[in-house]
Amino acid sequence: MVKTRQLLIWLLSLGVLVAPLATQAFVGRTGNEVIFSPADKLDGVTYALGQQITIDAPLPDDLICLGNNVFVNQPVAGDIICLAEHINIKAPVGGSVRLFGNNVQIDGPIGRNAMLSGYQLLLGEHSEIKGETLLANFILESQGSYKKAVHGLYSQAKLAGHYESPIDLRELSGGASKLVIDSAAEIGAGLTYQAERPAQIADEAHINGEVVHKVATAQEKRAARIGWWWSKLVHLFMLLIVALVFYSLWPNLGDKLIKTGTTKPVLACLYGFITLCLLPLAALIVGFTVIGLPLSLMLLIIWLFLLYVGRLVAGYWLGLKIMPRAKSHLWSFLLGTTIIVAISWLPIIGGAIMLLSTWWGVGVVEQVFLKSHTNQKIKH
Repeated sequence: MVKTRQLLIWLLSLGVLVAPLATQAFVGRTGNEVIFSPADKLDGVTYALGQQITIDAPLPDDLICLGNNVFVNQPVAGDIICLAEHINIKAPVGGSVRLFGNNVQIDGPIGRNAMLSGYQLLLGEHSEIKGETLLANFILESQGSYKKAVHGLYSQAKLAGHYESPIDLRELSGGASKLVIDSAAEIGAGLTYQAERPAQIADEAHINGEVVHKVATAQEKRAARIGWWWSKLVHLFMLLIVALVFYSLWPNLGDKLIKTGTTKPVLACLYGFITLCLLPLAALIVGFTVIGLPLSLMLLIIWLFLLYVGRLVAGYWLGLKIMPRAKSHLWSFLLGTTIIVAISWLPIIGGAIMLLSTWWGVGVVEQVFLKSHTNQKIKH
């Protein structure tokens, strides 16, 4: 119990480190439909969380939002950081934009840099990005103006508009991508792209500088495969280190977890699913308050912590199934964890198995913790 308290104290200490963030004015709103109207008196950073978020009033500082549909119809003086299903920006943005969504549309000037990621991205003819642009989209259609370099990943891309600086693109899926340079495109400093197939460049397109088509060499493809395996092995190594730490601190805890998890596995999965869904949402909501910022960071740390722990519990269970008579459960623990991670590398089915095992492991940890807390209250 003392070691558990030490771990909680360590997590609390990390939260205290962000206390200086509580010095800035802000406006925060949540709800099914969040609207900022011209009558609103806004000051500082604007936070919004809702099903639909509409900005109909000029914002004096940054906008940070999370929702399903986001509409920015009035100027934003600072940056925009937003995660949503659909994002539509029609007004000027004074700072940078960092947008992550399934469908992102921009048809207004951006004062600084742009980081745009998602499935489909449409940059209208009135869009203008004055800083550097970083793109990662399956479908990209660009008709705007770019003052500085454009770097991006694409699957299907159509470029029109005006580009004053170099363009550097790389395909996402080898051999299945398509790059089209429209007749209305004006590229002022060359185009470099890496793809299996050559781009379709209209005869009317104006391109100053060199057009460089790169095809990944066998050595580069081999290096990419090695990098993929290396990243997986590093992840496995880190997980095994965490497993060793946990086993050294609480050598008898694993048996209690497995006993609880095998009694009602479906209920454990449900608990884990709910916990992993609610924690980041709670972190975002409490982050809207100044006092809640340290707590928000703590909740995110606990969420990441549980993601690791859930996999370890599943690994411990699998290891005991494979090596039930091992003299030390540590070797069973390490073997099971290694197999669980290896299964996660399988396409589609591996991700599904890892997801379910993580839910189950987190739910088991939650049940054991709540049961232990209840027993202590009864004793006192």
